[in-house]
Amino acid sequence: MPRWSLVLVLFMAGAFLLFCGGNHQSSSTTPAASIGVADQQFDQLFTQNGPGWTGGDSAYSVRLPDGRTVWMFSDSYIGTVDPGTRRRASLYLQAHNCLVVQDQSNQMTTIHGGTSQAPISYFVPPASDHWFWVGAGTVTQPSPGVAKMVMFLLEFAPDSSVPDPMWAFKYVGNSVATLSLPDLAIESIQPLNLPTRITWGAYLLSEDPWVYIYGIEDLGASKYAHVARAAAADLTNPAAWNFWNGSGWVGDVQASMRLFGDSVSNEYSVDKVEGSYLMVTMDTSQIFTVWKDLVTYVASSPTGPWTKRTVVYSTPQTGQGHLFVYNPKGHVEFTLNRQFLISYCINSTSLDELSNADSYRPRFLRVPLERVLP
Repeated sequence: MPRWSLVLVLFMAGAFLLFCGGNHQSSSTTPAASIGVADQQFDQLFTQNGPGWTGGDSAYSVRLPDGRTVWMFSDSYIGTVDPGTRRRASLYLQAHNCLVVQDQSNQMTTIHGGTSQAPISYFVPPASDHWFWVGAGTVTQPSPGVAKMVMFLLEFAPDSSVPDPMWAFKYVGNSVATLSLPDLAIESIQPLNLPTRITWGAYLLSEDPWVYIYGIEDLGASKYAHVARAAAADLTNPAAWNFWNGSGWVGDVQASMRLFGDSVSNEYSVDKVEGSYLMVTMDTSQIFTVWKDLVTYVASSPTGPWTKRTVVYSTPQTGQGHLFVYNPKGHVEFTLNRQFLISYCINSTSLDELSNADSYRPRFLRVPLERVLP
């Protein structure tokens, strides 16, 4: 695929597809047009002029034991931006993935492959024409006193059966990367031998003794949430996983059932907050160009039932020029005074708009927990 074409389909990160829709089957929705408030501090923090990361999507985060936070991005611009005009030095993406480390003083450091003059993806699959987009990550402790960071990767490949080169690629499988700490060096990338019906790693929820592995069943016009669980030591061994079948945990991945009937985003989050499980996602029941409503659900367990659907924010960027928004998620580690931090991704189908760094980066908001929890 030509690199300029890939710029136009950045929204495909996390197996995001063009024609997106779904239907709501929740019993009730709480209208909340003004629950969420833009977080200017985080918006400014991710207004980066380089050198280094200046824009990307996915925007997963993991708090490390030493207090730093790792942000994981899919397709990314790595380079410089004119601070006056916010125009990029180049329209071309430099990497399909990278890490950005935020230290306790909010200094940002980009980790990527290649060199500073010629950056490339940090995670690279064996096949030279394949690429990885990122999934969620977490910190595990494989032995006493030893911590590792693990994160899911989504592998994509060219698809010659699709006549339009802009869309000629397909999801081919998950891998799990293990990184040493504190240096975040790649120790291994382990492919998972799983069917591709469900993309795993949309989110990871660690709750001893389990890590809950959320996934997405992407049918194009609708997308459905699934969940598996495994011991932390078994994240790279799907034969040891169990899958939620609607009433219990089973070992057969083909028996995995949808958590509920609403169409959600490819990337979403589930965190345990004040004793409840809070899901952050998006209403994807319409064509992607008009997506605007960020929604939350609440459950008493990691599997549901998911209730109290609440629209927490309607994105102001939707409908501005050629901009569209997608893949919101929570960042529970940044909760402050019961204000829950949520990010969402902005993108554009216009090359001219993409030349402005503000058209392709995460945006942030705060939601008061008392408005969304039971």
